[in-house]
Amino acid sequence: MKILHIISQKPSDTGSGIYLKNLIKEFTDLKYSQSLVCGSEFKGELKGIDISSTYEVIFNTSELPFPIAGMSDIMPYKSTIYKEMDSSMVNLYEDAFKEQILKAVKEFNPDYILCHHLYFLTALVREWVKDIKVVGFCHGTDLRQMNTHSLKDNFILKNIKNLDKIIALHEVQKKEIQKIYSVEPHKVVPLGIGFNNKVFHSMDTKKNNEIIDIIFTGKISYAKGIRYLIEAFSSIKTDKQIRLNLIGMGHGKEYKNILTQSKKSKNEIKFWGMIEQTKLKEIYNKGHIFILPSLYEGLPLVLVEALACGLRVVASDLPGIKPWFGDVINDSNMITYIDIPERVSQDQLKEQNEEIYIENIKSALLNSLSTLHDINHNISLDRFTWKNLTSQLDDILKDLKYQ
Repeated sequence: MKILHIISQKPSDTGSGIYLKNLIKEFTDLKYSQSLVCGSEFKGELKGIDISSTYEVIFNTSELPFPIAGMSDIMPYKSTIYKEMDSSMVNLYEDAFKEQILKAVKEFNPDYILCHHLYFLTALVREWVKDIKVVGFCHGTDLRQMNTHSLKDNFILKNIKNLDKIIALHEVQKKEIQKIYSVEPHKVVPLGIGFNNKVFHSMDTKKNNEIIDIIFTGKISYAKGIRYLIEAFSSIKTDKQIRLNLIGMGHGKEYKNILTQSKKSKNEIKFWGMIEQTKLKEIYNKGHIFILPSLYEGLPLVLVEALACGLRVVASDLPGIKPWFGDVINDSNMITYIDIPERVSQDQLKEQNEEIYIENIKSALLNSLSTLHDINHNISLDRFTWKNLTSQLDDILKDLKYQ
């Protein structure tokens, strides 16, 4: 089997990039031939990906004179916001990707095309390629783009509807996809996400119980709830020494504001920047609590990785997470959910509810601190591995061949 993967941005630094790279790894283990089309900041950026051929669309060049267009408005690297693209930028973007995608189709001749994000580039692929099965993957940020502005929306709606299959993260997202794109229910399959159990697992590591380490991993941005987390964390008074570890990067004014805010905290806050996964595993195993106070997510991979390393997890109660984890994990006392008050939009609270959310985060953290040692480490996460997810996807592709 030959698979062509397509993603409009860098295949790194974001959840969708991690998803893509793990699919490539698992399909490699199945001995499938694979190729990749993606956005890049410079030629040769993809040296770490084990794949037979790559077709890079390089931004910030004379042909494409602007940064990579990011599916989130705040990316961990300098990016272009889709809603701010003018018609000239859209045309240049389209021309650059068309050249590389049609070249890849001709030279690689794939059996299937797997496109990440139900957005503009995936719609273009469906428009350009008629005789190959095209599967689209929803990561949540694509739905936010559709709900917040109208760039090429009719074109996108028409072509996403005509995909051969769509992979959703969970049942709640499946219903949202059906509503936005008017897709027939049988075309959408919720698969969840996976984690690398060879990397993320409990180690025989001695924790420093003199300092309780609370860990966040992700983009350092407002949408991730970081400013509310810092406010809540800073207000905690306890006889235990606590430290907040923020792992990841932000960009622009938001990131600068968060750095400034953190300096006012009486409790220690440490910024780690981007970290390689094996180092991240070590930090998790030495830590105590993982927190993700996001206002909007698709399905956060970091929650499973943290659980696999034995961390107590605190997470905002986002749609789809509870049913995806199931009763065994939800009732294990390994995870505490933060209630999210009414919002203006998917990633913005009503102003009068901001203090409520800060208190909800604080309450969840205090609960976890007080019950830190009353947790069940004997929960199985086998069904959440990339190997299991890819096996299910492999079956979907084989069935699709005869449809």
